[in-house]
Order: sequence, then structure tokens, then C-alpha cells
Amino acid sequence: MSLVDPDNRRPVNFAARAKRLGALETPDWAPLVEKWRNGELKFAWTRHLLKLRAEHVELFTFGDYQPLEVSGPHREHIIAFARRRGREVAITVVAKAFAPFTQAGRVLPRIESFEAAVSLQGFALDGVSPGSGELPVSLLFKHLPVAVLKARIAMFPKRIRQRVGA
Repeated sequence: MSLVDPDNRRPVNFAARAKRLGALETPDWAPLVEKWRNGELKFAWTRHLLKLRAEHVELFTFGDYQPLEVSGPHREHIIAFARRRGREVAITVVAKAFAPFTQAGRVLPRIESFEAAVSLQGFALDGVSPGSGELPVSLLFKHLPVAVLKARIAMFPKRIRQRVGA
């Protein structure tokens, strides 16, 4: 932990950073969350998001923004939106104003604390099939109070596509 203004910067050990980046290719999130204060979690999450962005440049650069509906008692504590380009989609779900769930910021919020669900109507996610078209936030926040999911626009059966002009 150090300040980042120019008077407090230290030289960067690029070899150590490159080694750490390599070790975080497929991070084990649970141990990173347990030791979140050491900065490794932030480092791993930033690497994960930058990799996702690099793999989907068009989506993140030119994709349309679509807010997603959130329901449940804690819906005001959740921000959810999709970036769409063609059939490609990235869905972001983030907790906000969660001090009431964190003992005033001393601990990470517990997954089961979030009683909310995100509407995924019209989207298809690999390995996730929300039967009601909603996905509980507690499933998304497995390790962190944030999730970014790759998805795609759900295809309707041919007879429905013809009616809606898809």
C-alpha cells in the first residue's frame, strides 16, 4: 500500500509483475478474496477485465448500452447493464452503496446478503439458464460483489423471428 503521486512512486519491478501476470492466467478467486487487502485481488481482476476487453474490442468500443432491470429488496444496491454489438453481449453487474453489508467497509459483503435478481430476458449465457428470465445476484457474486459475463442475443424459434422481424 503506497500513495501514487509522483513524490511517492517507487521503481516498478517489471520482471516480478510479468511473472505475477502469468500466474494469474486462470486465477483462483477464493484465496485472492481472502487476502484482498494485499492488492492481488485488484491486480487479478484488472488483468481479467483487460483481457476480456482485448478479446472483444468491437463490443466494448462500439457496443450499444442497455440498462438491465433489477428486482428484489436490494435492487437499489445493484447496477446492471449490457453492452451489445450484433449477437455478442457483455453483461456487467456491480454492487453499489454496500456499506450496510460490509460492517462499514471492514469485510467484503456476503453473497447471500444480496436479495436481488437481474433480468436476462433475451440473452443466452453459457452454462446458465435462468428459468424465469431472471438470475439471482447471489449466483453472480460467487466471490466478488461484481460480475462480467459473456453472453449472446438469444435466438427465437424461426416462426417467432418472422413475426418480430428478426
